[in-house]
This record gives sequence, C-alpha cells and structure tokens, in this order.
Amino acid sequence: ASGIETLPNCTTPEDDSGLKTAMTSLTLSNMCKHHDPPMEDADFVQQCETFCSVGGKQVGLPLVMGTTTFGFDHTQMKQLCMGDSGDDVPRYNESEVEYCEDRSDALSLISRRVAQFVSAVQVFKEEQ
Repeated sequence: ASGIETLPNCTTPEDDSGLKTAMTSLTLSNMCKHHDPPMEDADFVQQCETFCSVGGKQVGLPLVMGTTTFGFDHTQMKQLCMGDSGDDVPRYNESEVEYCEDRSDALSLISRRVAQFVSAVQVFKEEQ
C-alpha cells in the first residue's frame, strides 16, 4: 500500500506545479499543540515518511516543512519548493537524475584508485 493509503483521512491535493502534500483533517486547523492529542515534531516526521513510502519503502524525499511552533501554508511551501519562474530553485530533470546516479560512485572509485597507487608506491619503496 502506498503511504497515502495508510494515513487516516489523508488526501493529496495536486496543483499545476505537481507539488503533492499530505493533507489530513488537522492540516487546516490551528496550532498543532492545541490538537487532541497534541502533535509533536516526531509525529510530523513519521507522517511525512509514511506519505513518501510505498510498502514501507521510501520512494520520495520526506521534507517536513515546519515544527510544532512554526509552519508554512500550501502557497508558501509551493514557493519554497518550486520557486517562481526565473529563480534559482532546482527543477526536477530526469536526465540530470540519471546523470547523478551514473556518476554517484565516482569519488569512491577515485579514492580506491589513489589507495591502490599509494600502496603500490610503498611496495616499490620497500623493494628498492
């Protein structure tokens, strides 16, 4: 089951930007500390992780946009995540994702090669 299906009374409004949010019966109510039972920061993290998972596996980036004392409305979240045209907010690009995934182990490969080189130099010095 997707995360959204496991959250009680939860919908996922989506606007023209494609931004999805977990909207529960508590989303539009006032301060979280006044809920019964009160919501804690850990509750938001759990809800966000659940929303971004399918079958218990994370398939999205859980990004908690607030705390028990401060938060953003949907318009503000959209601005933070999607930005306005012409700004420097990163945009989703499938080819860039593939590029990053293909090259994600480059630093590790360089580190292994350097370690092999250093080891070979040490062996060479000892054999002289």
